Amino acid sequence: MSIPNYYKKDFLEDHQKGPYIRQLDSQIIQSLQPQPKRATTQKGQLIYKVKECPYCAFKYPKGSSKRKQQTAAFNWNHCPDGFHFKCFRCGASKTLHQYLQENESAELASQYQWDRFRHG
Repeated sequence: MSIPNYYKKDFLEDHQKGPYIRQLDSQIIQSLQPQPKRATTQKGQLIYKVKECPYCAFKYPKGSSKRKQQTAAFNWNHCPDGFHFKCFRCGASKTLHQYLQENESAELASQYQWDRFRHG
């Protein structure tokens, strides 16, 4: 079975997939509200810090100092490629797609999934 030519233009080579996925994930994360803060670790890795974890912030009343502590972040993971959400307080760990499905719109999650699939 061969792939039709009009689909071949969307597929990326293996060395192009990582940068494309990183750029796509960064665009999605930066569009979230409230917007995560972009930072780098001591090792030079890009992370996006999130003010409140959607999985454990409800345990603390509004205005509580513990609720405002920065405990969650989106970290880059190489296997499989993509950003992952991790909360250091409650231990919640989700891929970006799972996070979008559970906390954002299902339409955004399906569009993200289609963009990743379309490019290989």
